[in-house]
Amino acid sequence: DKNGFIWLGTGEGLCRFDGFRFTDDFTSDSLPPAFVKETFRDRQGILWFGHNDGSITRYDGTSFTIINTQGMNRSTINDIVQDTSGNILFATQKQGIIIVHPDQQVKILTEPFRRKLLSSLCFTPQGKLLVGTYDGLHLYEFDAARDTAWAVSKISQIPNTVINSIIKRKNSELYLIGTQDEGLYAVKTASTGNPEEVFKLETSTSLKYSFIQDLTEDSRDHIWISTQGEGIYKIELSADSRSITDLINFNEKNGLGSMNNRDVYEDYEGNIWIGTYGKGLAALFDEAFVFYDFEPELG
Repeated sequence: DKNGFIWLGTGEGLCRFDGFRFTDDFTSDSLPPAFVKETFRDRQGILWFGHNDGSITRYDGTSFTIINTQGMNRSTINDIVQDTSGNILFATQKQGIIIVHPDQQVKILTEPFRRKLLSSLCFTPQGKLLVGTYDGLHLYEFDAARDTAWAVSKISQIPNTVINSIIKRKNSELYLIGTQDEGLYAVKTASTGNPEEVFKLETSTSLKYSFIQDLTEDSRDHIWISTQGEGIYKIELSADSRSITDLINFNEKNGLGSMNNRDVYEDYEGNIWIGTYGKGLAALFDEAFVFYDFEPELG
């Protein structure tokens, strides 16, 4: 957050790490009982938490506020993004997109996403919305003034699989797409925001059919890839981003204690943090791993 704390959503609830110890005593703040599925820091430094029962919580650095969705959603929150107007959008798995306005008024868009299971979101600079679903990647127009969206096209070059992560490369019109079982794709858009090229990024031995959970680009332009079953990849791309020029796989054989990982994140100091499945929190400081097991300290 804006104070430098690392926040984690765990199966035991929400906890905060200050670099030395974990804190999980937020019961007095009347947080929803469901575990946190997604965490997002907006441009004002406010933290947003999406829960697996569809609840939404806001943290302004001092106190928590439960957003009143008036019973509109009971579906897991799978991703959170912010548009240029300051609205916060939540991708729900089964009930479309929830929009929370800066005044905390709530709107839910269901009709444009009927019969779609949403998994990830990413805005283009032109205001179009890339929507990852359980059956591939779709492009939507989004009208923030009218709280509406409509489908433009399906990105047919990407297989009909779950899209777990979408990120835009810095200073580029290239988007990286992490899939559940088809590896890593890149989508290059035109000046209009519409897809222009789609290509797969892989090597002869890696990332062909990887189960990608999360993607992030660090301050040195490396791409970090969190996977299920293959540890963490750190890759460098060519100048045109069409090929992988360097690849390191962190796994159980070279220091990373978990092959199954959820999130990967870079902090203000350039350290890489990895949320694992069942093996706590890992941090990479100067290419050396440090592990934090928060379970004994909870409660």
